[in-house]
Amino acid sequence: MKHSVPQPTTFRPQPLPRLGTECSAHAAHAEELWTCQLAQSLGTAKEELEAFARLMQGHRWPVNIARLFLDSRYAFKCFALAHTSTDEELRHLTLILFEGYQRLETRRKNLCLGRLMVH
Repeated sequence: MKHSVPQPTTFRPQPLPRLGTECSAHAAHAEELWTCQLAQSLGTAKEELEAFARLMQGHRWPVNIARLFLDSRYAFKCFALAHTSTDEELRHLTLILFEGYQRLETRRKNLCLGRLMVH
């Protein structure tokens, strides 16, 4: 079987999302670093992700940010649970994070397939 490799000029890398907050290379805590990395990956502000975790905790549904970043099944379960809440702010944040996570999963799948997303 013969494989062909596409020319590098056919790929246009997807621009990274522009965020209002930047991650410090020397985050004070590992949890803060995970929160920042996940927020950047989702194309959202770190404060929105922190608010989501805080609101989930308020409903006695604690969220593990590191696991949320690494485990898509866990992430989607958290989003589904949050979406059942009567808390409008939590539901709004959930939709924002869910959409970002779907984009992240698409990028991950494309990387696994050896493709870059083209805008």
